[in-house]
Amino acid sequence: MYSSCDEFYRYRLLERPDYNNSKWSDFWLVTVFTPIIMASQYLTKKYTKPYFVNKLKNKFSGEVLDQKANKSTKSMFKIVFFLAMTTLGYHICASTNYQSPLMFGNGNLLLQSSDWPYMEVPKYLKLYYMMELSYQVSDMIYLFILPAQGDFLEMLLHHYIAIMLISGSYMTNVWNSGINVLLQMDGSEVFIGILRGFHDIWPTLIVVVILITMIIGWAYFRVIVYSYEVLWGSVMTGRWTLDYNNTHQTAFQMLIACLLLLNVYWLLLFFKILHTGVTKGN
Repeated sequence: MYSSCDEFYRYRLLERPDYNNSKWSDFWLVTVFTPIIMASQYLTKKYTKPYFVNKLKNKFSGEVLDQKANKSTKSMFKIVFFLAMTTLGYHICASTNYQSPLMFGNGNLLLQSSDWPYMEVPKYLKLYYMMELSYQVSDMIYLFILPAQGDFLEMLLHHYIAIMLISGSYMTNVWNSGINVLLQMDGSEVFIGILRGFHDIWPTLIVVVILITMIIGWAYFRVIVYSYEVLWGSVMTGRWTLDYNNTHQTAFQMLIACLLLLNVYWLLLFFKILHTGVTKGN
């Protein structure tokens, strides 16, 4: 992936040395944002854990209580982070002419790659991209330093694909499609954070309503809109796939297809959770 992106980057420099966007040097921001995100997660855990321990101690005790409280503090950070990133992402896309009605815009998706690969970069785009990448890097670090959970392999694959797609789309100037992917993913992360953080605290009815809302949003954004706008509209038939340097395009197609399969897999798991919750009250 790196070699194909670097080849594209060098080709772009030869053709347009005056184009000063999407450089490898931009990634130094990840070394700044990653420790900031990890420090913020630590502070969130420090100051919210007593609240969750107090709320959960009637149901759990000992090591289980500690694990549940830690999981809730992590979810609390996710809620705040992804809510902020979703807001920033929509603010950035509002200045473009390709934010489609499916993503609550009034633009035309056909204009998404009209000036590729030398599009004008929206304000705050680099900040948004590097913060999203830093979160994925920090979460992958935690996967290896914290005790392994039951979904370790799925999350490892998820973060690997996300890091490759974010960094690769940035360096090959398909961030206009990439920001759509991030927006389609981030909104549901807020609901996942709410469910993971509060499902042992809030009444079952509220939890089920949030779960149903999340499933609807997940199916709409991560499966339907993602399949149409990203996998089909931008990758399989989009204008940028006609470029002669197609090594990176093949890699993107494979990664994006894998991400869709993961989204469908998790959607089926959510339906299973909903069915179990409704029929067995668990």
